[in-house]
Amino acid sequence: MDSHELDHYFETNHLADRLDSMTPAEVDYGPAPKSLGYPKGSVSFAYLYNDEDGNDIALVAVFRTPKGDYCGGRKYHPIALLIDGVWCHTTR
Repeated sequence: MDSHELDHYFETNHLADRLDSMTPAEVDYGPAPKSLGYPKGSVSFAYLYNDEDGNDIALVAVFRTPKGDYCGGRKYHPIALLIDGVWCHTTR
């Protein structure tokens, strides 16, 4: 699945609203990749979200500037999503 398809599914299914109501597990943290062109000092976080049964449903990246603003015009950047029982992912 390419990143545009994953982003489209995330947006059209309003997954940001669902994730906002959940508590994620932080699975990675570090400097935001320079190739993304975000402001110097920006950091990336990877969060894994589970449903009420403990199944993984979403792995997302969140990029923040040193001032705490979200990078890329939105909060969540999906890396992998559970879609119709299939773990769909893309490389960025």
